[in-house]
Amino acid sequence: MSNRNIQKSATDLIFPINTAINNIRLYPPTSDLIINSVNRIYIALSAIMKHTDVVEYGEAERTLIVQGEPLSEVEQKNLPIVSFLGVMLDWKIRSITFEKGVTKRELINFIQIIGKSPEDMNDVENIRQLIKDQKITHIQIDEKIYVEKDSGQSIVAGMEISDEDIVKYILGDQSISKEMLESIRNLATDPEWISRVFESGVKQLMKDVKNHGPEDLSETFARMMGAFETASDVEKSEISKYLIHSLTEMNDDGLLTVLTQDLDGVFGDSFLDVFVKELDDDKFKSFIHRIQQMVNMIADVGECTLPQIVTNRQVSSLMKNIKKVQFIAGKMPAEAPGDESVSEAYKQRAGQLESALSSILKCQSLVSHERVMLDRMNETVQNLLSNEKYSTIVALFGQIGHLLLNKDPDTRIAAVELLAEIDEKFEATGCLEERILLSRKLTEWVQLETEFSAIYEKVIGQRQKLAQTLIEQFRLKDAEHILNAMNLIHTGSLKKGKEIKAVVAKMLQNLASEDILNKLFETSGPGGAKSAIENIDCLVIIGSMNIERLLDMLHDSQNRSERNRILRVISEIGASCVQPVAERIRQGGPWFYLRNLTLLLGRIGDSSDLKLLEQLLKDKNPRIQREAVLAVQNIGGAVAGKVLYKNWYTVDDEVKSTIFSVIGTLKYREPVPDMIEMLESNTPGNSKKVKIDIMIKICEALGRMGEKQAVPVLKRIIRTKGFLTKVYDPTVRAAANDALSKIQSATGSTV
Repeated sequence: MSNRNIQKSATDLIFPINTAINNIRLYPPTSDLIINSVNRIYIALSAIMKHTDVVEYGEAERTLIVQGEPLSEVEQKNLPIVSFLGVMLDWKIRSITFEKGVTKRELINFIQIIGKSPEDMNDVENIRQLIKDQKITHIQIDEKIYVEKDSGQSIVAGMEISDEDIVKYILGDQSISKEMLESIRNLATDPEWISRVFESGVKQLMKDVKNHGPEDLSETFARMMGAFETASDVEKSEISKYLIHSLTEMNDDGLLTVLTQDLDGVFGDSFLDVFVKELDDDKFKSFIHRIQQMVNMIADVGECTLPQIVTNRQVSSLMKNIKKVQFIAGKMPAEAPGDESVSEAYKQRAGQLESALSSILKCQSLVSHERVMLDRMNETVQNLLSNEKYSTIVALFGQIGHLLLNKDPDTRIAAVELLAEIDEKFEATGCLEERILLSRKLTEWVQLETEFSAIYEKVIGQRQKLAQTLIEQFRLKDAEHILNAMNLIHTGSLKKGKEIKAVVAKMLQNLASEDILNKLFETSGPGGAKSAIENIDCLVIIGSMNIERLLDMLHDSQNRSERNRILRVISEIGASCVQPVAERIRQGGPWFYLRNLTLLLGRIGDSSDLKLLEQLLKDKNPRIQREAVLAVQNIGGAVAGKVLYKNWYTVDDEVKSTIFSVIGTLKYREPVPDMIEMLESNTPGNSKKVKIDIMIKICEALGRMGEKQAVPVLKRIIRTKGFLTKVYDPTVRAAANDALSKIQSATGSTV
C-alpha cells in the first residue's frame, strides 16, 4: 500500500473514531452502540497496521496532519475532521499515535478518556496521566509534535535545538524530543534563563499579534504558559516571580489581552499577590501609568479601539482578577505583620492595581456581539408573536438555538428564556407542531447545560407538559426525544449535578402516573397495540419510574396481548425490577399471575434468585413448576443444573421430561449415571406416555452433551428385537439413534 493510500485509510479512520467519541458522551461503554463503534475502529486500524507500524494524527496551526502530511483544504472542512481536530485542541493534544498491537480494551479506554470534557477533569489530571493510569501502552500522546514550515509541509522537530527553537516550543509552534525536553529541564533551574526565554517568547508573540483574533491570542498565551511549566521543574509560584518583569514589557494590546485572562489559571494562585508585593517601584508605577494612558486615549476617541477586550469570558476573568486584588488589599504582608507603614504601602499598591484594572472595564462595552444579536431577535420575536406569525418564528429557531451553545452562561440563559417564552405562547394558542420543533432545541440544551437555574427547572416542567400531551394523543414517537433525554440524565449516562438530577427524576415520576401508564397500554388509539410495541422505549422509561403500578396492571389485566406487553416492558427495565417481582412472588396470587412473575424473574434475575425459584419447583401447580424450570435455565450457571436435578423427584410427572431437556442444554453432567440407569431399568412415571417422554428427553440430553458413557445403553436401545433384548418404543429408539449421531459428531470418532 502506498503512503498516499495509507494516509487515505488513516483519514477514513477518523470518521468512526469521531462517531465513537460522540456516542461515549451519551451512552455507557457497555452499550452495543459503543462496542460496535470500537469494533469498527479496531478492524479498520488492524487493516492499516498490515502496511505500517503506526497511525499518526497531528495538529499544527489548527490544521490536522495525518501520517505526517497535512490534509487538503477541502478535507479539513469535513465536519468529522473539524470535530476530531476540536477534541485535540480542547485537550491541547499536539499528536496522537496508534501503534501496532493496540487492543480493543485500550481503544475503548482511550475513547472514554478523550470523550470527556477537559473542564470536567481535576487540575491535577491531564490526558497523559489518565492514559497512563488506564495502562494504555499502544496509544501515545504528543510522541511527535508537528511544526508548520514556510512551504506548508509539516515536519517533526529534530534533536538539535537552539534558543529560537526553545522559544518556538514555548509558544507551541515546534516540537522537541524527550531527550531535548530533559535538557531544557536542566537549564530551567536558572531564573535568569527562564526570564530570558519567556521575554523572547513574549516578543515573538507580540510580533504575530496582528495575525490572531482575541481568542486565538489568549489560547496561544495560555498554551505557552502550560508548555513553559512542563519544561521546568521549578515551582509554578517561583516561575511567576521570574515572569512578572517580562509581563511589564509587553505592548498595550498584548498587556490588555493578558490582563483579561484568568491570571490564576495561567500563572498560579499567588500571581497577583506577587505582582503587588514584589514588583519594584519603578516598574509598578510605570505599569499603572501605562494603563491610565490607554484608558485616557480611549476616552478621548470616544470608543474602545482595543480589539482584544471583546468577549464576556474575558470581561468575567478581568472582574475575577479585580476581586482577587480587593482581597489582597485587605491582607497584611507576611514579611512585616506589625509594620504599619509597609502595610499601608501594600494596601495602596493593591488599591492602585484594582483601580487600574477597573478602569479597563469603563472603556469596554460589556455586551457581546451575541447578546446584541439576541436582543434584536427578542424584539423581532415579540413583534411576530403579537402578529401571530408563528411559522416565521420557527424559521428563527436555528439562529436562536445556536446561542444555546454559547460559552457565555448569561447568553445561554437569555436565549433559553426567549425560547421558553415562545413555548408558552405556542401552548396557549394550540400550536402543537411548532412546539415539537421548538422542543427539540430546548431538549438539546437540557442535555448539554450543566448549571442548574430557575429557567432550567421551568424548561423541564414544559417538557413534562408537552410529553404528557403527546402521550394522551398517542404520539409516542414525537415524545421520544424528551423521554430519551430525561432518561439519560436520570440514569447518569449524562453527568449532571444533584439539583438537575432531582428535577428530572421528579418530572419522570409525574409522567409515570396511573392514568398515563393506562393510556400507554391502551389499544384504542392510532396504531393500537402495534404503536405501543413500536415505541417500547417510551414504555420502558416511564414504566421504570412506577414498577409497582406495572405489576398491579399485570395482576389485574384480562387481556393476553396487554399482559405480553407488560412482560416485555418489565423485562426491558431489567435489574431494578428484580426485588419488586420477588416480593410479589412471596406474596402469592393466582397461578397465571405467579407464572408470569416466575417468567420475569428468569429473564431479569441472577444466581442469587435460584433459591426462590427452587421454592416454585415445589409448587402444586405443574404450570408454575414448568415456568420455574425454564426460569432456572435462563439464569443458567453451574448451580442451575444442580437445583433442577435436586428437585427432579418432587415435580409433577409432566415436568420431569422438561427438567432433563434443560439439564442437557446446561450440560450439567453430574446426573449422567442416574440418567443411564433410568434408560436401562424402570423409568419413573405414572403412565406409559410419561415414561416414554422422559426416556426421549434423556436420550436427547445425552446426545446434546456428547456423553460417551451413554453409548452402550443407546446402542442397546436401537438394537432390533431379540429373544433376550428389551423392547423400546420406536420413538425412544429414534431418539437414541439421533443421540448416537450427535455424540459421534461431538467426539469426532465412530461410536
